[in-house]
Amino acid sequence: MEVGVRTPTLVLAILLTLSARAAAQVAPQAEPTFRSPSHGRHRVFLELAGNSAFGFTVNYELGVTRTLGVRLGYGQDLYSDTKVWPFTLAALVGNGSSKFELSGGVVMVEENMSGDWDWDGTRVFATGFIGYRFQPRSGFLFRVGVIPLLWTNNQLPWVGLSLGTVF
Repeated sequence: MEVGVRTPTLVLAILLTLSARAAAQVAPQAEPTFRSPSHGRHRVFLELAGNSAFGFTVNYELGVTRTLGVRLGYGQDLYSDTKVWPFTLAALVGNGSSKFELSGGVVMVEENMSGDWDWDGTRVFATGFIGYRFQPRSGFLFRVGVIPLLWTNNQLPWVGLSLGTVF
């Protein structure tokens, strides 16, 4: 089965629905926003492996609420020179700095016609993340988890590790 634009759209819809439902069940209704306008709302991190396979992505995530974040990133697979742009919605579950993260979204991938993959050009694939996140109100951010790497020929689950900051 070829994974193209139709399959990622369906998978994205399912992941976003599940993420929204998880966030709605976990998010406290009395406190939907942050105590101060910016404290802990911005996250910048470097993801190693993950959406870029054998590479990295640089990411910015905006905390919409304490339990929901929107991410935009750019990166590159160093093996094939393939460029990736992940766009995800993250639901965070847990109290304190230690959280369970469930993310869903899409990754736009540009292959440079090298023949490394079963496809050429620019395509959009579903993506996600299931794992652990250490995220205090400010300071060091750490993530580790599993990502469905659907844009490669093998389409296997892949490990991602992120280091960054919260401000």
